[in-house]
Amino acid sequence: MMPVAAAAPAKEQVAGVGATNAAAEASQWSSLISIALGLSPLKTESESSQLSRRDKRTTVESEDFRRRLVQVEKLSKLARSLEVSNMLNRSILDENRTLSDDVRSLKNNKLSFDGAYYRLSRDRNLLESSLQSQKDVSNDLASKLARLSKEKDEAC
Repeated sequence: MMPVAAAAPAKEQVAGVGATNAAAEASQWSSLISIALGLSPLKTESESSQLSRRDKRTTVESEDFRRRLVQVEKLSKLARSLEVSNMLNRSILDENRTLSDDVRSLKNNKLSFDGAYYRLSRDRNLLESSLQSQKDVSNDLASKLARLSKEKDEAC
């Protein structure tokens, strides 16, 4: 067996080891709980300052990344808007060309109709004046026929 004098320091040593084990276990449980809750485990001051500097750098890089990402998204939206605008402009230009062709065709048709109307009006006026002269000729011929017929009757 152990002497009593040697047993006392051994008890203290065992108690110290037990306390150290308990502290380590508590620290481990604390770390697990922190991880589960999404919290960072406790660090020493030097680790904290290093993490703080790294977090600041990461935060700055993240903010820079987010800012660039927002710029890229805005540029993508602008590019898409520009693409849609170009498609609409092309469509409008095509429609404008079609309408210009239609207007040109209508103007040509109007000119053709104007020419046809002018010719019809001229022909109508000509026919009206011709009709009057035809009536005059017809009346002259009828009167000559009546006179000749009368002369023939008198001669017979």
